[in-house]
Amino acid sequence: MTYVNETNAVEVHHGTRGGGIRKLAAVSAIAVHGLAGATNASVTNNWITWDAPASDSYQYVAFNGFGQAGYDYTTTATGTLTMADSSTVHVRLTGEVVRPDTYGDPTTGPYYGPSGFSDNGTTVSNYWSQLLGSGTSAGSPNDGSAFLSDNITSLPSNGDHIGLIGAGATTQTIEFFSDAGFSNPVAVQNLLILVQSLGNSGTPASWTFNRDFDILSDNAGTGSGGLTKTNPSAGDYVLGGSEGHGAIQFTGVFTSFSWTVSAAEAWASWNLGGTNVPAPSAVPGAGLAGLATLGLAGVARRRRR
Repeated sequence: MTYVNETNAVEVHHGTRGGGIRKLAAVSAIAVHGLAGATNASVTNNWITWDAPASDSYQYVAFNGFGQAGYDYTTTATGTLTMADSSTVHVRLTGEVVRPDTYGDPTTGPYYGPSGFSDNGTTVSNYWSQLLGSGTSAGSPNDGSAFLSDNITSLPSNGDHIGLIGAGATTQTIEFFSDAGFSNPVAVQNLLILVQSLGNSGTPASWTFNRDFDILSDNAGTGSGGLTKTNPSAGDYVLGGSEGHGAIQFTGVFTSFSWTVSAAEAWASWNLGGTNVPAPSAVPGAGLAGLATLGLAGVARRRRR
């Protein structure tokens, strides 16, 4: 994807006549290419493979909510993610990983989590594609369409996911490294998160991220509250949900990001992935194309003079 900075657009108006025409043509071509690329680019999605935490690493936390007395969780998980350039990134999660429970296939529900790791058999391959209520219309509630978009055209085939309640650890931090020893941070971009069951119809919930993001898709069409985004203060980007399923994509380049859980809930689950397509807000849009069009019109008027 080609990115355009504002300097080129400014040069259109302040350069020489000949130079201005050449630069303007370049900006116009880039603007059109950027818009077409966002629509026609071949999308690839890669999803993390989590390593199951050691069985003796879990601890208990009392939690008198939603009919449960407490649960087991561990504070660290690691995994590997193949990026769009085919490089391998080593990922470390510090936060809350709720102990896997065996509730069977997610198509049979009603509870089927909260964590699952393909390397020890506590998940099923169709977890994300056949979650209960994961459609975008009432007629097809379990087809996984709530997670799909222009930037996400395929879902995890290993079914990995992290269960999150938020009573044991409210802050979740993801770090990226170039080595398996987690000593060399590496910058990443175009990161995705799949979100399942954030909040419920009676008790909305929210996660506050320290990185900006776009909502790519959600299940609001099924009658749930779907997912919402607010920015209540500088540096705080809040994802809200009322039984929200969907996907978000982060903007910018970073070596880590984190989020906090507003309040503990029955449970939610999430998973990490990547795409080769920029987030919608990072793609040159109609504003840039319009600027180029106005510039061409100005050049035409000058030439007529």
